[in-house]
Amino acid sequence: MTSALSTISLVAGPLAPETALQTLPLALVFYFQGLGNALMPREVRTLGRRGAYLVGTCFGVLGNVVIALACWSQSFVLLCLGACLEGCAMAHAQNYRFGAVLFLPSNPPKAISYVLFGGCIGALFGPGVLARARNLLPPDFAGIYALCALCHCVGALLLSRIQFPPEGVQQGVGAQAAQVPPRSLKDIYRNPRCCVGTVAVAAAYTIMMLVMAPTPIVMRMDYGHSYDAATLVMMGHTFLMYVPSPVTGKLISRFGALPVALGGCVMIVVTCATLWSGTSLGFFIAGLVFLGVAWNLLFMAGTAQLVSCYTKAEGPKVQAFSDGLCFLLSGTSSLLSMTVVRGIGWQITQLLAICFSVVTAAIIVTPLALDAVSSRAQGRLVKEVPSIA
Repeated sequence: MTSALSTISLVAGPLAPETALQTLPLALVFYFQGLGNALMPREVRTLGRRGAYLVGTCFGVLGNVVIALACWSQSFVLLCLGACLEGCAMAHAQNYRFGAVLFLPSNPPKAISYVLFGGCIGALFGPGVLARARNLLPPDFAGIYALCALCHCVGALLLSRIQFPPEGVQQGVGAQAAQVPPRSLKDIYRNPRCCVGTVAVAAAYTIMMLVMAPTPIVMRMDYGHSYDAATLVMMGHTFLMYVPSPVTGKLISRFGALPVALGGCVMIVVTCATLWSGTSLGFFIAGLVFLGVAWNLLFMAGTAQLVSCYTKAEGPKVQAFSDGLCFLLSGTSSLLSMTVVRGIGWQITQLLAICFSVVTAAIIVTPLALDAVSSRAQGRLVKEVPSIA
């Protein structure tokens, strides 16, 4: 999937009827990822986790075959259809992190970090190795998607051998919550920390897509960089999206999710400052590497915060709502990214991303500020009690 996402905008370039639509297939991936997430709770109830995840690999095989056919027939419509199927596959793959928590309910950050660290293989094998299959089959890029379909088949074989723990294992708040009737989404999201978890996950993808989605196109069309240069940039970006995961998990366990999420916002500012400063290959590599780290911090911290706010019975609907909202926003960000870049320019787009990061940081700080005010008030009350006595 890493390779598919890294190259889909390049495939769309010559097929799209106009420049603004070059990121439409990537946007459709995220829109249908959101739709797939909304349907995941019913799938898990009906088929179990393993069955649901195997359905995801089937979507992946079919989606990549359709995209390969789109390359062969030079059809933009087929490319968009394949992108929709690929989005459904990604919805299932993104849910792996919640499935991992079932194996290690006592330490969700560690479980999540294991899943995301596996993305390092995809980051290297995807843009680095599969991209060399660009000319494996006669139409450009078709060989990449043929190999991606094969990788989904391998994934299905591995998933078929995994026995998931019983769904009765609790997520986040302890087994004693099993007797508590599930709350409504409205009641769950009255907890500011739950809102912040969703905001952090959504911001991780939305801001990243605003910057990352147009990057290969901007590099090639505006600044004259080669396909190999764009591939190198995307490989560095995707690798750094996942490689910090073990460290990020330890940071969350030690300092808490919200301070780590704030660190992600800071890294977005560093990213945009780098990309604003220059357009040589070095600036693109450094900027997209920083963006990968920013995504890792925000996404892992947001997920860890989220799983601490609900019981096992409430988990599927919270996961579906949070991820559905996340990919609705990220799909819109991807769809509009080229329009934004063409409208205000590459450098000003970086300033816009910084503004979104600042807003995200302000939302993340809110629970910390409320905790500080509550602690101060409690301390003042403790001091006043002896004097009253």
